Amino acid sequence: MSFIEPLSGGCEGGTVQVGEYSFGGGGGGGLQITSRTAITISGSGVIDASGGGAAHRQQPGGFPIAGAGGGGGGNVLLEAPQVILDGPAVVVSTKGGGGAGASTSTSSSGSDGGYDASPAPGGTSPSQSHGGRGGTGADVPFAGQSAGCSGCEAGGGGGAAGMTMFRNLAGAIAPQNGAVVRSKSMSAQIRTRLVP
Repeated sequence: MSFIEPLSGGCEGGTVQVGEYSFGGGGGGGLQITSRTAITISGSGVIDASGGGAAHRQQPGGFPIAGAGGGGGGNVLLEAPQVILDGPAVVVSTKGGGGAGASTSTSSSGSDGGYDASPAPGGTSPSQSHGGRGGTGADVPFAGQSAGCSGCEAGGGGGAAGMTMFRNLAGAIAPQNGAVVRSKSMSAQIRTRLVP
């Protein structure tokens, strides 16, 4: 057993209700690919199991609602005797989504995690109660900001990055020719069995 068994997706971001709902971002999916021979991701191949950005809302009358949280990144398991990531456009991503800004008519939602190099930005707010950015493989998610004034609502926190597990005969993964993994990741040797 490992941290990724049983396989599951990422967690939904926290939702806020004050009259209306400010919905948290959706969690990234869970994906397992297993082969008895090899897995090769090349060309423009992308696996994106990142979390979604949180949506902003406001109450009737324009009263603000605290920002919801970004969705957590999902989990990916790739296992085969050979696992090859090859090419500058190849990405495996389980980034977290951005939190929503504290909601007014001009606030914004958090961004989806996506698979580009930057953390997913949190939503903005004119009161400076911005949402936190999502986590990546290298960076932790950021908390939402608060304007610090009486009656001001805070932005939602960013979602954490998910995990990617590689299992192959070597017990290690070495992306080639610019391929990248934007996820927390681990490698291990694939399990084998004797065939009568």
